[in-house]
Amino acid sequence: MVLLPTPTVILVLIGLPETWLQDYKKNCSDTEITFKNNCMHKIIFPFLFIFLTGHVQSQNVGVGTNSPTYPLTVVSNNNGIGVVQKNGVVEMGLELTSGGWLKTFSNHNLHFATNNSSVPAMTISTSGNVGIGLAGAVPSYKLDIEGRLRFQHSTNSAGIWFDGTAFTPRSFIGTLNDDYVGIYGNGGAGWNFVMNVENGNTGIGTSSPTAKLDVNGTLRIRGADAKLGSTFVSTDANGNAEWMAPVAFRAQGSVDGGSTTVGAGAWTKVFFSTTTSYNAGLHYQPLASQFVAPVKGIYHFNAQTSWLNRRYSVGIGLEGTRNGVSITTLPQYSYANGRVEHEGSYYTLYKANIESLSVDVKLEAGDIIWLKVYRNTGDQLSADPTVTWFTGRLITPY
Repeated sequence: MVLLPTPTVILVLIGLPETWLQDYKKNCSDTEITFKNNCMHKIIFPFLFIFLTGHVQSQNVGVGTNSPTYPLTVVSNNNGIGVVQKNGVVEMGLELTSGGWLKTFSNHNLHFATNNSSVPAMTISTSGNVGIGLAGAVPSYKLDIEGRLRFQHSTNSAGIWFDGTAFTPRSFIGTLNDDYVGIYGNGGAGWNFVMNVENGNTGIGTSSPTAKLDVNGTLRIRGADAKLGSTFVSTDANGNAEWMAPVAFRAQGSVDGGSTTVGAGAWTKVFFSTTTSYNAGLHYQPLASQFVAPVKGIYHFNAQTSWLNRRYSVGIGLEGTRNGVSITTLPQYSYANGRVEHEGSYYTLYKANIESLSVDVKLEAGDIIWLKVYRNTGDQLSADPTVTWFTGRLITPY
């Protein structure tokens, strides 16, 4: 250790009296003192403290150097390690190799704290993860933060850049200006997603949205029931919505391609061809010639039948069951050439060979609906699909 400039020398001898010097000889200048006894090897200094006090305004101390330039200058050996503090197996210190290093030399985390706190404000784990505000817990990610972050920029908007696989900045998340925060695409998209921090308006494809969701371009909403013709409907009073596949069918003709015989004075279920014109959602059962409601809602049905003979007392109507019990009242109406008489769930027409039905019906999920006709005398229904048919569709869930 070198101390500059030359200080006053104060020697403090601490030891046992019987081992002190037996002889003293001053053989040099006033500032150079040697001690020895007759045998030389009996000189014993159990403890020797040298206190150096300078008499100038400043002084520098050097360790590993003869020319210190700072109050304490430490020059390390070839490995670059300078000051090291040890506590058992824990080692921490400074290193100067290709830059300055503050690190642990043992396999221990490095903690940072202020105000003599025992709880670290920041921790660097042995795996290289950095934790801030974790109260001493080992960070699990490259940057693990408990609490909030704040990003500021003196001239531009603040935010974070994200690189792509080629280490080129590809996207930016931050503030567009004082009014908008959003996502910037560095590949040409620009500020393609923004939100107004004052009113909450959000824009996609526009940086100045005028509605809660303002989309400039096409919109795609995926879902299990997103098919051609699907509708996007609300599912509850809370504003939840989902895709609903179309529900619609058209049956026509007769089951065997020939005319259908209807007995006299009895209501008869109409069986149509097992080949439908369309059956969106597959809720119409061709073999049973009946429709099963998939959801609770309002449905619309149209039907028409044609008799081979023009006679009095014919009828057409809907019939159905709910949980195996007959639905006795199905609201409906009919129009045709002839006198119409309402009879509950069906209509009776007088002196006509074509009868039709058009009705809106509120159904529960699982309700089964089919078409029936009436004739006071035996007759046959035409198998012509253009005059004998049955259609239905879901108007809206309800």
